[in-house]
Amino acid sequence: MAVGSFAISYGHIHTVLTAWHYDPIAAALGPLVLDGPMTISGFALLTGQPERAEGSEAMIRA
Repeated sequence: MAVGSFAISYGHIHTVLTAWHYDPIAAALGPLVLDGPMTISGFALLTGQPERAEGSEAMIRA
């Protein structure tokens, strides 16, 4: 499902950038620049909360 979503998103953004007369290289890399950080952010959200340092709970309660 993720691969299909990436393919659709890449195709749409590439088509828009091409229609706006962007350079072919920019039109090819543009979708990666937009979708890359979203993918990284998605995986970061899936990892859950980071481990708390020792003593951090005592600091929160204080």
